[in-house]
Amino acid sequence: MTKIKNCPPNFSTTLFLNLPHSIGNSNTNTGGDIIIKPSKYGLILVSMMLVLFIGCNNKQSTVVSSSKSWAFGFVNWNNTFYKETDKKLDKVGSKIGEVEVFARDENIEYHGTFSNEYEVGSEIYSVEGVDTAKAIAVKSKGDFILLIEQTLNKEDIK
Repeated sequence: MTKIKNCPPNFSTTLFLNLPHSIGNSNTNTGGDIIIKPSKYGLILVSMMLVLFIGCNNKQSTVVSSSKSWAFGFVNWNNTFYKETDKKLDKVGSKIGEVEVFARDENIEYHGTFSNEYEVGSEIYSVEGVDTAKAIAVKSKGDFILLIEQTLNKEDIK
């Protein structure tokens, strides 16, 4: 039982803890104090509200990043970023490496050969007749996709 001091005489309250009782019952006295008797209905209501609020506020967010969070799909090979193009190549040079790390989060600093688009193990090739400082190719689903150094345009590659 809880006693609340300094309330005006003949004042009564029903807080949700005391649902079955109402104004004018024996919860008040002439001294201006209010006595609140918690009822089982009020405690059940409070418990349900707490469960509801806690359950709704504990939403776990799972962030799944992909190349869609970056400006473009890329491969970082030999400390150079190569951006993905829509051009497929018929012929490529020799194999020069493979993707070692799939980059999921652009806020993390990655090392080695990594990509936000191609899976670990994707093979990287040189492009015939083009310096690897300008372009490389990645084998993806049986196709060779041209990737160009990020500051170049597709037209810069002959």
